[in-house]
Amino acid sequence: MRLIVPICIAILALSSCQPTTTEPPGDNIESVVDDYLAEWVGFYPSRALSAGQAEAASRLEDFGQSAVDGWLATNQRTLGRIRGLPEPTTLDERIDRQLLEGQIQRELFTWSEAEVHRTDPQTYSNLINHALTAVLVRSNLSDEMKLDAALERLGGLDRLSKTAKGQLGNGRPAATRASIRDIRSTAAFIEDGLVSALGVSDENPRRETLSTRSARTAKALNELADWIESDLETNLGDAYGEGLYARKLALA
Repeated sequence: MRLIVPICIAILALSSCQPTTTEPPGDNIESVVDDYLAEWVGFYPSRALSAGQAEAASRLEDFGQSAVDGWLATNQRTLGRIRGLPEPTTLDERIDRQLLEGQIQRELFTWSEAEVHRTDPQTYSNLINHALTAVLVRSNLSDEMKLDAALERLGGLDRLSKTAKGQLGNGRPAATRASIRDIRSTAAFIEDGLVSALGVSDENPRRETLSTRSARTAKALNELADWIESDLETNLGDAYGEGLYARKLALA
């Protein structure tokens, strides 16, 4: 999943560098790329934020089954559009097409075959671990914008914790233990360090709201870590069978 941002940025850069031409009626790779990137930003707002899109700051990923189903449908629909295009006539078109099709195949594997929202606790812990860091480090957000985004993302983390407990049913032992550590570490930072990291002064009228929501989210995350340790970790199977792992390597 770490390849998603650079690949999508590469697709965007390549498509934006192409010369302006008068296109005949019908679909073309540029419109397919543009439509896909818009959907990608919606499904991966934290990654979009890391790529510089400040408007994604207040949103957090939703890995509930409905959202995943929508993302899978987007990828299948986009793949159909790509395969319905005429053969590329330029190198840029060929590269855009290959990059996007490869990206889609990895997304379909990740969410449909591997079902990482059900089989990998790190799907959640990685997002939890970076959800607020992505806001704190952005130079294109004002202090007030960071506070707004942090408050919204705290609520998103509450919802994500519930989603994880409702969907996770498997995981790899070592990765699961690492998830527990990461979630607890993030919970401690949110409860003890977030207010200071955001530079919210005692005089700020929203300081109390931030403190209250931080405590609530920290509690939700600690409860998630406890559940993974006491319920999920004691019943782990083989999250990646031999065939699935071979498929993953082939798509890397």
